[in-house]
Amino acid sequence: MNMAGKIEDGGLVEFLRAVTTLGSSGRLEIQSGDKEAQIILRGGRVVAAITNETPRLGEILTESGAITERELNGVLAIQKRKKVRQPLGMILVQLGVLGSDRLEPHLQDLRVRAVKEILSWEEGRYDFNTEEESDIWGRDPGGLRLDEIL
Repeated sequence: MNMAGKIEDGGLVEFLRAVTTLGSSGRLEIQSGDKEAQIILRGGRVVAAITNETPRLGEILTESGAITERELNGVLAIQKRKKVRQPLGMILVQLGVLGSDRLEPHLQDLRVRAVKEILSWEEGRYDFNTEEESDIWGRDPGGLRLDEIL
């Protein structure tokens, strides 16, 4: 299922509330001029959110001292070689570089920053595509409820 709208029509926040309340899963793509973003929902929870203006996870982790530049570069090289792209955080946990308990607060910070940035945009368009549930996020949807972000 595909649903679309314009930010300037005032419907993005309401649309996001509706799909999260319904427990929807899918990819919300948003564009505003040269700004682009994606919000990934699973079971109505924001499991990933990023814009082309928010810091990347690797940047956040190195700035906070959670990982070193050397560790980041090593994991990025591994990520690049994989046939199927895996999220950086997943690889960090799989390799034991960072425990999931230390990673999750950084992921939550990234989600909150991105969603707040997106919701500050005054014009543009959005497109929501429901998707088959992907194993990339595991069985537990994790993520944040919209009310935890706002």
